[in-house]
Amino acid sequence: MRPDAFTSRQREDVGKSAAGFWSFFTAEVPRRLPLSEDVVTLLDETPSTSW
Repeated sequence: MRPDAFTSRQREDVGKSAAGFWSFFTAEVPRRLPLSEDVVTLLDETPSTSW
């Protein structure tokens, strides 16, 4: 991996892990998502599929 090839820091960062390997460190997931009440209702009523 060439860390100098990853110049954008918009979504993640590249650095060395505790073990010394080059790794991606992703941005934290937002605690809240801006979903309308209608979207939440649709998601709640949609049957889930089994993996």
